Amino acid sequence: IPDCSYANPNWVYRSGFLGSAFQKGLKSFQSRLITSVSEQRSETYLKFGDGDYYFLRGIPLGSASPGKRAISKPLSDRALAFYRSQAIRADFYLCENLLPNRAMFHSIFRKNPDLPAEYAYGLLASRWLTKEFAGSVGLIGSASKVNLVRRLLEFQEYRDYLGLDDFEDYVEVPDLFAADEPTRSAVAVGEQLARTTSKIFLVGVGHLKSALFAELGSYRSAVYLDVGSGIDALAGIIDTDRPYM
Repeated sequence: IPDCSYANPNWVYRSGFLGSAFQKGLKSFQSRLITSVSEQRSETYLKFGDGDYYFLRGIPLGSASPGKRAISKPLSDRALAFYRSQAIRADFYLCENLLPNRAMFHSIFRKNPDLPAEYAYGLLASRWLTKEFAGSVGLIGSASKVNLVRRLLEFQEYRDYLGLDDFEDYVEVPDLFAADEPTRSAVAVGEQLARTTSKIFLVGVGHLKSALFAELGSYRSAVYLDVGSGIDALAGIIDTDRPYM
């Protein structure tokens, strides 16, 4: 992906397996985003990774572990069923081209993803998203990371780097355990969205997203792109070995 790099790529990216379809798809996705934003469409793009698989299956690993970030305690079978029923209601899905991730996605959604998740990572890391949609782009993320972005935007060097003067809107979710009560958290997001003007939002809300993305379009018509840990990148705290960072 132009203007960004991947320090430690998986073999699948070096094998030629992806071919020219990856580049063609990237350009098509960029064109679609430009059109959707200009026409003020309501579209949700939910990104799926291995952590989302563990979360939706109730497997306490990594970010899906109780007490770590998303949840304070194990979710009941009923709560997990609610999350899974919501997760299947996004408009479009992104998943990395890693074969285990694709298998995990298929086991949850019983279909193939619409787009590679690498597009979301790469277009954020290259600053294409912030430059292309400057004046129309907002953030939805954890409070501490959103506030870090606000602080960084006080510096001209950072504004020049992103290619914008500011994000139009900031919508916050709690740093910890936002997924404990998904309905309450979603309503809080909706109340904030009612006061926004952005046409596209970059979203990184952890596992709350599996319940939230189904509702975003009902709160406000806009394009919602799940960039996951891309919010960490904007806040300046990303692991630079992560894809495209």
